[in-house]
Amino acid sequence: MTVTHLLPRALAPSRRERGAVLIMTVGFMLLAVLCLALVIDTGRLFLEKRDLQRIADISAIEAASRKSCFLEVRNGIEKKWRQEDAQAAANRNGFDGTLAASCGTLVGGDVRGFSLNEADGSAVRVVVSRSVPASLIVGGLFTDAVDLTAVAVATKGGNPLAGLTIRSTTVNVNTDDSRLLNAVLGGLLGTSLNVSALGYNALIESKVNTLTLIDALATELNITAGGTEEVLSTQLTVGQLLTAVIGAVGSVGSDLFAGTIPNISNVLSALNIFALTTNSTLITLGDLLSVQTTTEQAAANIETSLFDLVQGSVQLASQGSVANINLPVNAFGLAQAGIRVKVIEPAQLSAIGDPTEINPLLGANDPNAIFVRTAQIRTLINLDLGGVVNVTSGLLGAVSGAISPLVNFLNTNISGLGLITGLGNLLSDVFSLVLTICNNNCAPQNVLDARGGAIQIGLDVGGAKAYVSDYNCGSAKAIAAQASTEIGHLYIGKIDEGDLFSAVKNPVVDVAPAPLLELGFKKVRPKRCFKILFLGQCEDLQWQQPNGSWLTETSSNNAKKTAQLTVVAGLGVKSDLPIGNTSKLLSYVEPPDLGETPAYQGISGEDFVGSLSNTLSSLEVKAYSNFAGLLGGLLNTSFGLLNGLISALDPVLATLGSVLDPLVNTLLNSLGANVAQADVGANLTCNSSEGVRLVN
Repeated sequence: MTVTHLLPRALAPSRRERGAVLIMTVGFMLLAVLCLALVIDTGRLFLEKRDLQRIADISAIEAASRKSCFLEVRNGIEKKWRQEDAQAAANRNGFDGTLAASCGTLVGGDVRGFSLNEADGSAVRVVVSRSVPASLIVGGLFTDAVDLTAVAVATKGGNPLAGLTIRSTTVNVNTDDSRLLNAVLGGLLGTSLNVSALGYNALIESKVNTLTLIDALATELNITAGGTEEVLSTQLTVGQLLTAVIGAVGSVGSDLFAGTIPNISNVLSALNIFALTTNSTLITLGDLLSVQTTTEQAAANIETSLFDLVQGSVQLASQGSVANINLPVNAFGLAQAGIRVKVIEPAQLSAIGDPTEINPLLGANDPNAIFVRTAQIRTLINLDLGGVVNVTSGLLGAVSGAISPLVNFLNTNISGLGLITGLGNLLSDVFSLVLTICNNNCAPQNVLDARGGAIQIGLDVGGAKAYVSDYNCGSAKAIAAQASTEIGHLYIGKIDEGDLFSAVKNPVVDVAPAPLLELGFKKVRPKRCFKILFLGQCEDLQWQQPNGSWLTETSSNNAKKTAQLTVVAGLGVKSDLPIGNTSKLLSYVEPPDLGETPAYQGISGEDFVGSLSNTLSSLEVKAYSNFAGLLGGLLNTSFGLLNGLISALDPVLATLGSVLDPLVNTLLNSLGANVAQADVGANLTCNSSEGVRLVN
């Protein structure tokens, strides 16, 4: 008999109960999925709403900064451009919805509302909307799409904004200047340029609104998100940047320019030449046009020159490398001159920021400083006096009479010291002997000769700088900028290039005396000669060349000029002059708002370049000899013999200075680094477009 033990019915699970648990589990899982979908969709809609609000803010800010609610003529049409300006800003930031902009005024107290008033225009309201999927997970279970809307109001009621600009003092370029500009800027780019004087003058006259330029560049560079900030930080070559500028000029036209509209065809012609450069160095526009990190990027509303923009871009591309400048033939009366340039620190053309953020005690070192500067450059001019027009002829012509005492002195003392035998006289025929007969390469003679030496001029120009030190937005609007020219040096003599072009901020440069005039002898021999009692002739004079060969002098060669000169004595010059640091507080009363032409003031440094003629003519001339020992001592103890010669060199030095003055001044101007004069412009908007009030 089988006994079966049965559990109580209450303790035995049933199939029905197990099914109920399964259903509840599935239900809870579906609920969890729905909750997760709700969280995801809610977060997505929140992000979409925040992005939409960002679009509204940017569009309203830009429309207000452009004064889009005031009548303005663009491309011959006078109207209020709030819709177009706001839409352009939204499009650059990737917006694909609908936008409506309107003008009005703010009403109320602390919580201000917007009142539509097309005649007022002191505030801009932008309403943007976009349809987005209601849910990415459950599809159209509830509804297919939801409309999101954001509103922003911009008005001149935010923090103040201050702007500084520093500009080139070049106001007009002639043909000679354009040739030097082509040589300098082309040398920095490592290419050759052929921009006309008309082209350069068109660039100088082209004062552009940087905000309009940045907007147009965003379109040209296909930047749909990030707007101003991305344009300023995008890395480009000079060619790519200026190609984009060309596109901006073509697309925006006269709207890009502030003030008088230049000849746009000349502007495009000049820009096209620069745009073809193959220099591959990457630069960023933000290194030239600085916007304070705490400031809305749309506030980059200031005026600058296309010439300064091109010049600064070239400096950026060449920073850190030494460029060789090939001067045009006979430029400034120079037949042989070598110029080398290194940009130590490029220019920063403009800066915009909130003056409430600056710390005046930190000056230019303040991370929030509103700071501009011209370029810091170092230049070395290698000048062969034998190739300087009007100096070589003046050199030997002026000293021909005064050189006789020194010639006689050298003839007597060199022979007496046994250093050199058979030294002839520059003032007489070396072969005018009582009897000279030879028929096959006569014995060589030493002929005294003089030549202009080589001189180097080194310039270490720190440039000019300025930063906002104070401002006032009370009853009288004002801004103050501390401006200064930085310390540098003027070197004259034989200069150590490694020292001059080192990366050290204030280098110690070794300078040795440079030969202004060198006296010595060259070896000459006739191929045949028959002279008795000064009668007869010598034929086919041959001069010994630096490589030891003999070259027969003809009317078509320079055998005598290229002959090896053994220097016996020389007159040298040397100078190491510090450039003084000039500081000046610039005060601007009622400066214009951002977007208008800045108020400019000049700062003048020590005019060491303008007085280069005086500097050269006042240099101390010293005698030296390449022969050690007694000859050098005799030259020093007999220095009275040289007084007439040194006096004869004074007008030569003055002539040399008059040749170098325009060269150096134009060179520094072409680099935007004329420390003797810098123009600093200021703008101040006390109720800036940065103040945005949102109204729902």
